[in-house]
Formats: sequence, structure tokens, C-alpha cells
Amino acid sequence: MLTFSSSKDDRPAPAPLGSTLDPSLGEARPAPAAAPGWRELARREAALRPPRAIRRERMVQARPARQRVPVPALGRLAVVAVWLWAMVELPAELAIDASIVQTFALALSKLCLTLLAGAVLTGSVLARRVFLFICWLSILAIAPDLPLQFRYDRTDFYLSAVECLMKVLAIIAFALPGLNYKVGFDDHTRLDSHR
Repeated sequence: MLTFSSSKDDRPAPAPLGSTLDPSLGEARPAPAAAPGWRELARREAALRPPRAIRRERMVQARPARQRVPVPALGRLAVVAVWLWAMVELPAELAIDASIVQTFALALSKLCLTLLAGAVLTGSVLARRVFLFICWLSILAIAPDLPLQFRYDRTDFYLSAVECLMKVLAIIAFALPGLNYKVGFDDHTRLDSHR
């Protein structure tokens, strides 16, 4: 055994690796079989792989963000109303003295809104979430300025108030089908029991 010396004491060296293992484990190992070649491995993998149609179906099922969900009729009407009101507001927004960059940004925003509304109407779940998030942010940006607009510019106030109302209705229209509520107008048993 090797020892290391120091000025104070002699310490034994750590045991070599594998010295604590059972010596019988290293004896009489069978020789490994000849490893299969790459062609044999490729053939085995191809035999285990499912057919192309099953793989394609698995890929379609693995994409939850691209799924299509039917749009409720009230939601479809709300999306079209928000888009139409954005186009009605366009002349009033262009009437303000704006630079070419601001005009380009306005045109780009209307184009993005058109594409997003089209994607929502086709039933894209991701587009619906983005659309409702943008509606919510727009309400939070416009609503605090409504009293100031009412005082100084009534036309802008009416345009902004209708825009906020349309976007609130769009949020409600998409929230209503998700609510689980039951209204029983024909249930007379509870009404008769209170008499």
C-alpha cells in the first residue's frame, strides 16, 4: 500500500478503484455475440415502425395548438362587428395629421386585424386566444380616456365608446359557451313548494 507523508502524520492512500468489488464477478464472462451490422439494425427498425398513415395521424394528434374548434354564432357575429367597426374608424384615424410612418403602422395594424379575424372565423384556437387578449388590452387602453374624450372631443368619444362596447361583447360572446349554467323555466315544483 502506498502512503503519502506530510509533516504531521502518515496517511494511507485511498484504495484503488475496484478493490472493493467481488472478484467472482469478473470471472467467466461469456463472449459477446457478434454485433449486428447497420443494415440489420435498419431492417429491424423499419419492421418495428408503424405505417405512414398511423405516424401521420399521431403527428396530427400531437399538435393541440393548431386544433380547430367551431366558432359559436354569437362569437362569429362579434368578430365581424369588431372588424367592421375598425374599418369604420379608419377614415377618422386617417383624418388626423399623421406622418407616413404612422399611416403605414395604421395600415399594417388593420391588415393584421383582418388576418387575425379571418383565422378566428376559421376556428383556430390560438387565433381566438390572441384576438381576445388584444380585445382585452384595447379595452384597458381606451376605457380610462373616455371621460377626457367626452369633455374635449365628442366624436372621438362616441367612436371609442362603441369600440369598447364591441370588444366587451366579443369577450362575452366567447365566454358564454364555456359557462355551465342551467335555467329551468318549466320547473314548477320549487315555486309550488313555497306557497
